[in-house]
Amino acid sequence: SSLFAVTSVGLYVTNNGGNSWAKLDNGLPANFNPNSFNSKNNVLYVGGYAGDVYSSTNNGANWTKLGYGLSNTFVNSIGFFQSSIFVSAPSISKLDQ
Repeated sequence: SSLFAVTSVGLYVTNNGGNSWAKLDNGLPANFNPNSFNSKNNVLYVGGYAGDVYSSTNNGANWTKLGYGLSNTFVNSIGFFQSSIFVSAPSISKLDQ
């Protein structure tokens, strides 16, 4: 099984109990700094310090940007409820309902 690690310089995976690690950055911006990580139904999600959220359907081999509009904040956490994805972004002061 795979073990993922989110660090201030990237997202990494090991498939051999931590003996070696591979950086997962194909499709992520060169300056992407991950801050949060979660998975659901074999889809990986990673959030960054610039408000970006990316998903991967192939165990992190490739990433696709999800949505736009969170800027000047960082994605503190990623969660799920039924079919919705929720992100926590602490510098957002108001959400329109």
